[in-house]
Amino acid sequence: MSLKSVALFSWGLSGGAITNVVATLAKGFVALKVPKVYIVYLHDAATKDKRVDLPPEVELIPLGVKQTKLSFIAIARFLRRYQPDIFISLAFLNLPSIVGYLLAGKIPTKLIISQHNSMLYQAEVEHQGNWLFQAQVWLAKYLYPFASGLVATTQPVLAELTQQIGIALPNTQTKVIPNALDIKRIKIQGQKPATHPWLVNKDTPVIVSVGRLAKQKNFPLLLAALKLVRAKIPARLIIFGEGKEREELTKLIQEMDLAEHVSLAGFCPNPYAEMAQADVFALASEEEAFGLVLVEAMVSGTAVVATDAMGAGPRSIIEADRYGLLVPNRNSQELAQAISQILTDFEQRDRFILAGYQKCQLYQPEIVVQQWLDFSEQLLTNNH
Repeated sequence: MSLKSVALFSWGLSGGAITNVVATLAKGFVALKVPKVYIVYLHDAATKDKRVDLPPEVELIPLGVKQTKLSFIAIARFLRRYQPDIFISLAFLNLPSIVGYLLAGKIPTKLIISQHNSMLYQAEVEHQGNWLFQAQVWLAKYLYPFASGLVATTQPVLAELTQQIGIALPNTQTKVIPNALDIKRIKIQGQKPATHPWLVNKDTPVIVSVGRLAKQKNFPLLLAALKLVRAKIPARLIIFGEGKEREELTKLIQEMDLAEHVSLAGFCPNPYAEMAQADVFALASEEEAFGLVLVEAMVSGTAVVATDAMGAGPRSIIEADRYGLLVPNRNSQELAQAISQILTDFEQRDRFILAGYQKCQLYQPEIVVQQWLDFSEQLLTNNH
């Protein structure tokens, strides 16, 4: 193996989807004996007991910058000083990473940018009318080709970047690699006691969902499905997460006469324990380029139902009803039928739980990071 050092760029160390992905990748690189592993991060005011768990071999490099858009100079400074073989950037950190990489000048480092969502969905739906997101699509077309490599979590996300947006990179510099998850840690956390009253003293079937209260997650669709489910099954729904759609969702819950049956439970420090006690985990997203929470629920021992969201993340995980139930996007009736099926067909539920846990092993850090290593080695021998 010629790879001697790798640096991963994160906004901080205090948790969240991107930070957890970075931490898991770092663990995988350490486990596969990469001699030097760095995590470069902007600024983190969190105390050490709130930080993500990392091996002692990982060296932390704070950039001392509070805003992502102002980080490119600090990135260039880091790259010139440390010159890691590979510098990996994720999602919204990609554009400043490319600018910093260009400012660093002629260095041997290879920059890999990775895309974890549909850029067009973010610009045209989730943040419609926000010129910054519109500009990101335009900037990506012209800046992404300066990267040494491009990784996407699913083939449709990669196709959107290269075909719809028009990012000109040869196939040898692009790769589809799923997210890695710390399966062992999730399993241990999932065995702890649940805290939500509906799960502690469960006398009614409980559906659980986890995610930002945002348009992308389409919780109104899940509420509509719950209304249909409750016509036959007295089920409850718990949604863990926070976001700007809380007020609208609260209003909708009242209008749908679901106030006694839906709990907007807010942020949960250990959602795995809650997932483990649920009767079914439901994800109603309009767009999911992967769907970390689906795998987390499967690891926690819960059968899953998901929409066939734009970006094909749930489809890549569930594989057309092999490891859970996949329903058409934005279809409340199909979603309700799938949830009801899991709640009533115990044999199928148990089968999905067993198969789902087996599928999750594909996302073990060492397995996923080996794909990163192979791609990195390929780029290191490339003259780009």
